[in-house]
Amino acid sequence: MSIRVTGTVRKYQCDFLFEVDGHKLCGIADPTHTQKAMRNALYNNKVIEFDPKDVKEFKLPGSKVKWEHFQKVVDFDEQYQLGIAKHLKREFVYQLGTFMKMKVPPAKKVLSRATSVSIKMLHKRYPEQFPEEYLVTAFFCDIAGEWNDTINNREMSMAMVANNKKATEFRKGKIRKFTNIYIRMKLHKRQGKKLKDSQKGIILAMYSMFWLTDKLLIELKFHFFLTAKGNTDVVEHLH
Repeated sequence: MSIRVTGTVRKYQCDFLFEVDGHKLCGIADPTHTQKAMRNALYNNKVIEFDPKDVKEFKLPGSKVKWEHFQKVVDFDEQYQLGIAKHLKREFVYQLGTFMKMKVPPAKKVLSRATSVSIKMLHKRYPEQFPEEYLVTAFFCDIAGEWNDTINNREMSMAMVANNKKATEFRKGKIRKFTNIYIRMKLHKRQGKKLKDSQKGIILAMYSMFWLTDKLLIELKFHFFLTAKGNTDVVEHLH
């Protein structure tokens, strides 16, 4: 059986379970690498767009998330030595080569809640240089950062826990919320109903992480699960 996501933005199917010697196994899409794929999609296409439904629901001042916004933040912060976006480096947003595109940490720092806070602060202090359209990019960074903080979590305060189903479902809801928003987004100006690779990746990441959470907490009786333990860092450190 293949591990894949098929279908369209509105109706898709995710296949990620298979059996080996009678044991059910789950194919997991590493959330950290999924976030890197999201960053690369935005960098390569320069602009991605929210679905009109989400623009209306979240009262956004526009629909476009622009890569040039990150570049303006870095340039302005460096020029005036503000220190508002110290977590962003020039090499994170300009001329990303093959090696930089493969690195996960720069993607996590760009698409982070820290970046969202920086953009909002610059808009508040310098509205002429950072008009309202920047708030669309800030919103995307905020929800992408929240998604990563939840699906790639190492802290007990945000763990999936067996004895608090309400908290666990709340955290699953955060993952589900961003996934649904992202797969509705238009990642390329000529994109139709077909899902792009990063959208397939985020769907697979959600389904597989939910399956693993239930497997550990319900069937195997784990007390808690830190979702970051489901990524491939441990395997990669052996290389």
